[in-house]
Amino acid sequence: MNSEADISEVKLNQKQAAELLGINRYMLTRKGKEAPRNEDGTYNPMKIVAWYLKKFKRGTEGMIEEERFRKIKRENDQEESNLIDMEVIKPHCELLLSSLQRLSDQFGQKVTITGQQAQKELNDTLKRVAEKIRPIKPEPKQ
Repeated sequence: MNSEADISEVKLNQKQAAELLGINRYMLTRKGKEAPRNEDGTYNPMKIVAWYLKKFKRGTEGMIEEERFRKIKRENDQEESNLIDMEVIKPHCELLLSSLQRLSDQFGQKVTITGQQAQKELNDTLKRVAEKIRPIKPEPKQ
């Protein structure tokens, strides 16, 4: 293959096309930005390189970096929306800490509680705390 005509005859599958461009397969089939395909569903290297440069490159910074940033921001916003204010959780944490302190004190005395009793009390406390925290929903972001 020494000429442009020879290259235009090359047919790439989705994996090969993505590797040629250095992108993941998803980028080739993104809704609204689908890469051009041959009638048989394969990709022409010249056409996909031209498509890639047109759709994703802007000056020296690629659109792919912008999209990666937007994805990370979206994920971060989603994570933040799942956070619960510390003031809401604090009383439940204090309950848990006081139960742990009581267990620690009883272990220190070595006579008032067995390992099984300690495990049961700890499990019961964790269950009570979880039941109180689970229904708490994060405040909507403003």
